[in-house]
Amino acid sequence: MTVKDYKSSFLRYFMVFGLFITLLNSLISYNIHLLYFEDTLTKHTQKPAVIHPVTLDNVPAPETLLLDTLKESDKESDLIITLLVAFLSLFFSIPLALYVSRTPNKLQKELRDSNIELQRFAKIIDRYVITATTTPEGIITGVSSAFANRCGYTKAELIHQKMSIIRHPDTPKAVHATLWKTILKGEQWVGEVKNQAKNGEPYWLEQTIIPVKNEDEEIIMFFMSVGIDNTAKKELERLALVDKLTNLYNRHKMDESLIMGVEEAHSHHQPLSVMMIDIDHFKPINDTYGHPIGDSVLQRVAKIITENTRKSDYCGRYGGEEFLIMCPDSDEKGAMRVAEHIRQTVETYLFDHVSHLTISVGVATLNANDTMMTLIQKSDQALYCAKNEGRNRVVAYVQTE
Repeated sequence: MTVKDYKSSFLRYFMVFGLFITLLNSLISYNIHLLYFEDTLTKHTQKPAVIHPVTLDNVPAPETLLLDTLKESDKESDLIITLLVAFLSLFFSIPLALYVSRTPNKLQKELRDSNIELQRFAKIIDRYVITATTTPEGIITGVSSAFANRCGYTKAELIHQKMSIIRHPDTPKAVHATLWKTILKGEQWVGEVKNQAKNGEPYWLEQTIIPVKNEDEEIIMFFMSVGIDNTAKKELERLALVDKLTNLYNRHKMDESLIMGVEEAHSHHQPLSVMMIDIDHFKPINDTYGHPIGDSVLQRVAKIITENTRKSDYCGRYGGEEFLIMCPDSDEKGAMRVAEHIRQTVETYLFDHVSHLTISVGVATLNANDTMMTLIQKSDQALYCAKNEGRNRVVAYVQTE
């Protein structure tokens, strides 16, 4: 039996005890009533009789005799009525009290069952739903177990910390600026945010942040964040756009990026350059050392390209051993400088098994009449010239008549 069951039983027994007291009180009142009449009768019988001479003057009138008789009769009637009322009170009170004692017990059971259901749902939410609450200043006041598990911190490590503890450095500051501007106005914010776990692993959350206000809807009391882990979805999207071997963009993504880049450059009258890179004599590497060694060479060249380009540049694997780089807001001179730096880095790098190798690079810069396709063709022609001129060099496209 639970504590609540004990409380319910105590309430029921207390009401029955109250009925017993009421009954006892009625009996005592009745006995007092009887004692009162007995005392009265005794007093009357103990008084000495006084004999008055009967004369016509002291004979009570008939109406006086009738009134005294009625008074004696009323005393007996009052006693009967008192007993009847006491009996009826007990007759109706006992069933009513039993019903009343059962009703709170029934309601209490329903409330207890509802509370158990709420606790069950709360445990499910805590375990599977990524939620957090923060003050208007961004201080964490509570997190679910799912939130703590996803970011790798314990609840104790998160409470009283700023939400920036999980911010990923790659997330643009503009995203968080827009987020805070929206919720501080008392409006709901919905969006995707890239976060960082305790071990440095990135993960994505699709978040809904809700400002919770006071009863007057005037003051923001706290913010509640509800998130859905989108990391797997983001990874699938990334794999659909990224070359699995080199971790650079694949050809489809590069073509898509080039179309957008060319349109934007034309619209804003900004320069744009592309580089087509090919590893010299790559086929003999595969034939001599095997494809695993050839794959490691491709991965190393891809890493050199990534390390020597800007974050705003788009780098992709365009073919077997061909790479393409799109450099927004970069003219021919700037692109040639970057291409030459990459060529020298590859030339001086000591590769496993194959020792040294070289690359050839063709550079093309966008003009007013170019499209994505013509720009690719120009860079490919420049690469062909570099190959014909002896490889291991950078050649810019030259317009011919």
